[in-house]
Amino acid sequence: MIYPDPCLHAVIPADLVAMPRRPQPIGITVDRTTSRVLLELGSRPAGLAALNPTATRSLIDNLDLGHPGEIRLPALGRGLAPVFLSSTVQPGLGVDLAVLGDHALRGRWRVGRDEVPRLIITLVDAIHLVDPYPLPAMVEPPRRPADSRTERRRPDITGRRQTLRILRAGR
Repeated sequence: MIYPDPCLHAVIPADLVAMPRRPQPIGITVDRTTSRVLLELGSRPAGLAALNPTATRSLIDNLDLGHPGEIRLPALGRGLAPVFLSSTVQPGLGVDLAVLGDHALRGRWRVGRDEVPRLIITLVDAIHLVDPYPLPAMVEPPRRPADSRTERRRPDITGRRQTLRILRAGR
């Protein structure tokens, strides 16, 4: 069990991919003393993965782009054992998360397609809490000043309509 940070503790609905499928949420919080994002898959501590900010950014990019396939990110598990967090994007279904290692659970948790944006937002909020170099803010396109003049075209005083003429070869 992880103890939630008062600044960020989120529970994301997920399903344990097994027969039969059971709902088991994923807990996300931060450890600000070690600058790690903590993911608790399932209700047992063997599903714990502590990601550093670089691995968390890679997870955010993978979830945001949504390219099908698996990535494995280095993490720390229970007892500071080295483990890997496996993230597999399933197009149209969501994302499968699993902790791989010697002392890790044997199971995968599927975050549904509708919950993936919430997972991404929670991970971005976690990065802002633990990383001394946070993600850059979104750059907005330049806007036209409010007092700018709009350009007007002069009306065609000749009365001729400008039409497109197709010139054919030989004419």
